[in-house]
Amino acid sequence: LTRALVSYKELVGLVNQEIDTITSTGGFPIAQYEKVSVLQIVQEVLAHLDPRNIEAYVICLHIDAQMLVWVDRQYLHRILQNLLNNIFKYVPTQTTIHIEARQETPSSPVCLSLQDEGPGIPPEELTHIFEKLVRLKRDIGGPIRGTGLGLSICKHLIEVMGGHIWVESSGRMGEGSRFSITLPSLP
Repeated sequence: LTRALVSYKELVGLVNQEIDTITSTGGFPIAQYEKVSVLQIVQEVLAHLDPRNIEAYVICLHIDAQMLVWVDRQYLHRILQNLLNNIFKYVPTQTTIHIEARQETPSSPVCLSLQDEGPGIPPEELTHIFEKLVRLKRDIGGPIRGTGLGLSICKHLIEVMGGHIWVESSGRMGEGSRFSITLPSLP
């Protein structure tokens, strides 16, 4: 209950901040950069998600504890929440989720990836997946509800921080999808 309340307050704060900024300036709030441990933020996000979802998957973390990035903590938190919640919605339980971070040199961007073992994304839909109000054709009439905004919000937030987001998927069942984001290293 405490974790749920903390998550609720963070989400309400972020939404209120975004609404205030959008109504007054027509855009999202300016990013508030800080030094963040990639492993720590991933662990925080996992700790704030529904424990039933966490227990329904095998989650493997491959992240160096010393890896640091220069990002807006709330933005990165929201991006990871959206990506993980999509996995929980669309990927069968009792499968493995790999969360991995790589950095070629200490000054190069960090690449953080989430790989699942779900149905994947058809190749012809990959180019549109980050657009507003876009849902996969197979999901539109299905039982899983969604607005088609989560990935477009992720794209916007990561680009505000100077990073990129992309997806790789064969579209074949069981091969899943790999969502990757680049995050700026420390200045």
